[in-house]
Amino acid sequence: ETEHYRSLLDGFGSTLFTGHETTSDHGRLLASTSPKDDEGYYELFFDRTPFYPEGGGQVGDTGVVVGDSSEFEIVDTSYVAGSLVRHRAKLTRGIPITGELMELRVDKTRREAIRRNHTGTHLLHWALRKVLGDHVRQQGSLVAPDRLRFDFTHFSPMSAEEKREVEALVNAEIIANVGVKTDLMAKDEAMKKGAMAFFGDKYSDVVRVVRAGTSSIELCGGTHVESLGAIGLCLIVSEASIGSNTRRIEAVTGNAALERVWGFEDIIADAAFKLKVSPSEVSEKIEQLRTKERELQDQLKGLNKERLAKTAASAVVTAGYGVLRQDGLSPEDLRELALMIRSRSGTKVIVVAGSPGEGRASIVCAVGKDTGLIASEIIKDAAGKLGGGVGRQIEVATAGGKNVDLLDEVLLEIEGTLRSTIGNK
Repeated sequence: ETEHYRSLLDGFGSTLFTGHETTSDHGRLLASTSPKDDEGYYELFFDRTPFYPEGGGQVGDTGVVVGDSSEFEIVDTSYVAGSLVRHRAKLTRGIPITGELMELRVDKTRREAIRRNHTGTHLLHWALRKVLGDHVRQQGSLVAPDRLRFDFTHFSPMSAEEKREVEALVNAEIIANVGVKTDLMAKDEAMKKGAMAFFGDKYSDVVRVVRAGTSSIELCGGTHVESLGAIGLCLIVSEASIGSNTRRIEAVTGNAALERVWGFEDIIADAAFKLKVSPSEVSEKIEQLRTKERELQDQLKGLNKERLAKTAASAVVTAGYGVLRQDGLSPEDLRELALMIRSRSGTKVIVVAGSPGEGRASIVCAVGKDTGLIASEIIKDAAGKLGGGVGRQIEVATAGGKNVDLLDEVLLEIEGTLRSTIGNK
């Protein structure tokens, strides 16, 4: 395939891209390749095209190509052999004829969304450097119709205040509605004027310089809005690490940003309806409910402690040891119960086991401080039979497993061991 593309380039020369000036143009079909199967796509090559080929982080254009003999749906556009534009296309009518003059129409709505996001990316780059510092450099990007993604150098997560400040700077530029200017100039001259170069891009001696707003100047071959007001609104969706000292921001502009705002409004309105308050009172109402929840949790803890204390008081401890089963308690409550029983005068060893539910078994052993016993050794074999294990723990040991049906058996074994080692002393 590479040789095929090179031969096309040698025969016809580079494709003339006219998409900076228009989204519709006429181009002559120089060559086409048929799909290899029924689900495949044609590859179309024209002498000129308004379709932007993927590059600089910006996705390729889509749209339609219409001629007297055939019609295509363009699903993607990209460069091959360096400067030859390939249009991946689905045939919707007729048979392509090489040499025919055809109308190439870019999906304008999609292109406008991409333009908003691309110019928004430039503004984000400028604002990030202003807020975080000049060490911020672009490390990659994605400019799609529904979102933008911007990777940049930075050493720590952005705070909520920093993200808000970046958003404020970007949207202040958008509201000011300054025009976006593009110029062709020598690369050295552009760099002297402070133009930023995008990571990974290669530039010729003559470059396209895009000035977006009052301070953003970058070398860029992508498509942009004519004035910043066309972006509408820019909102940061997320910010996260993607590697050592590299962060990633995802954001939306235009209609996608508006839909995001509407989505949040719907969430707040739904919460207000369910809480039976106005939207402005939702936060206050939630805090009231959280306070009430904490109070109820404290009450439940108190009641639970009373219940555990009653169970501990009624537990049978004979000759300094006790073994009992208590289902329905969490591992934490089971541990608390064991400690309560151990605190009773004369208790040397207490083993409590039970199932909290969901097919789980828990076991706890607590020994007196001056007994010379090791809690984990007492339940070591039991833990293994229950399907778990236990590390060396001297005063309090806990273990668990899934073999609930063996609980009674292991407790009987432990009781027999304690009877022979402690009960006979």
